[in-house]
Amino acid sequence: MPDTKREQVLSVRDLDITFKTTAGPVHAIRGVNIDLYKGETVALVGGALGVKPVLSVVDGQIKLADTARGRPGAFVAMFKNIEKMGGVDPRYGYVLLYSDEKGVLAPLHHYMHENLHMTGGHVARLGPVIASHAGPGCAGLVFVTKE
Repeated sequence: MPDTKREQVLSVRDLDITFKTTAGPVHAIRGVNIDLYKGETVALVGGALGVKPVLSVVDGQIKLADTARGRPGAFVAMFKNIEKMGGVDPRYGYVLLYSDEKGVLAPLHHYMHENLHMTGGHVARLGPVIASHAGPGCAGLVFVTKE
């Protein structure tokens, strides 16, 4: 279990991100709430179709880590960013999050088990506290990076 005396480095409420396109505005994120503590990382991935922003929240800064086409591309971008960030600290494990369809997590679970040799991650449904913007098909991965 993580230390209960963690240093909070970011608290975001009602995050909205909109991209301007020739077809009009695209709302990538709506109403997301995030509390982040020192050493933690969170990435958000959108639904199944179109170009997905892969966001990374590291030590209090929200950054566009990558963009990808479709959920499979977004997952690959997430995997690359896990490696780029130094991997997942096995002392803390990981949490897989979904909005309505637990099956969308299969590629993430497979990656964590086969590539990072981690088992026993927690699986949870996103609730109103996080307020997922993407609706059906949203998936995410929360982990603590190695220091």
